[in-house]
Amino acid sequence: MKTLCVVAVLGMAMAALFACGLLGCGEEEPALASCADRDGDGFGDPASPLCPHPQQDCDDSDPLVHPGSRERCTNGIDDNCDGLVDLRDAVCELRPFSFVVLADPHIEGDPDHEARLLSALEWINLNRAERRIELVLIVGDIAWGEGHLERTREMLDTLAVPYLPLIGDNEIQSGFEREFNDTFSPQYETLAGILDNWHKAPTPVWNPEQGTESFFQNFSFDHRGVHFVGLDWCTRRVAPIVGEQADLHDFPGGTFEWFRQDIEGCPKPLEENIVMASHHPMHFLPIGAFTIQEQTVLERFTSQYRDALYADFAGHYHLSVHNGLRSAGYEIYLTQSPWVAQNALRIVTVDYEQDRIAYSSEIVTIP
Repeated sequence: MKTLCVVAVLGMAMAALFACGLLGCGEEEPALASCADRDGDGFGDPASPLCPHPQQDCDDSDPLVHPGSRERCTNGIDDNCDGLVDLRDAVCELRPFSFVVLADPHIEGDPDHEARLLSALEWINLNRAERRIELVLIVGDIAWGEGHLERTREMLDTLAVPYLPLIGDNEIQSGFEREFNDTFSPQYETLAGILDNWHKAPTPVWNPEQGTESFFQNFSFDHRGVHFVGLDWCTRRVAPIVGEQADLHDFPGGTFEWFRQDIEGCPKPLEENIVMASHHPMHFLPIGAFTIQEQTVLERFTSQYRDALYADFAGHYHLSVHNGLRSAGYEIYLTQSPWVAQNALRIVTVDYEQDRIAYSSEIVTIP
């Protein structure tokens, strides 16, 4: 009897040990894992078959970053989680392209101005494939007067490529600053959805120099390795002569502060990858540009980035001129208005040479 009891006890002990080895004594069965997806993009970190997408998210704090996302080619981020950042990714092929600079259309009631603008837009559409035109920069003095801004936007909307409207001094001097903002806000919203790294300065902002709100039209974006910056240097002083001047707007929310922050923080993967566009040329002139004091402030900043800056494309003077401003670290290209003498525009071709971007520019006369 005693032997049977010992055998029974030993059997029970071995059964318990066997059970502990399989299940763990005194431990609950582990709960099933869940999908750890902090940014809600459907990809987890770590990867999990319980997530909508089983691949691992390489940045679970940004819903725009995950496997299969579009690689935004100049933001310094591996957007599609393939281990390759920006221009190192094969999807960021840097193929040559062109952009058009159209200056000072002056749509304000003259039927000849409207006809010339329509001819220029038609030429762009007809030649965009052959000339590889992918963007149109319209550098100010676009339209003003009752109904003319809306009519001009309707004409510009016929372009088959994205266009970027910049404000000029005539819209402000004629009292159509707010109307310019309201008319082209839908276009800026469209651009935000199709251009890489689109940034637009908030409007309106308080202008302490004038004691009122101003609608500064400043924006930037990236396209095929080029960083484009649109700048509003137009003075808000409404008066003859001085109303033609440029102004840094060097105060919180003003253009110069926005410009500094944008240039300091923008990607610079290649030399001369920054292209600026403005109505007023970024240089000193007693009338129609910056004062010598303002130009000194501007050059003190831009000269730090001379390897990254290429040129400022502007209008305002109604003539086509090229000037290398070495002290500032950039070139200046002025483009004539389509209604002065011959109907003309500037086309700029962008190409790539090892670690720098190369540009060539020509004036095209529209028949």
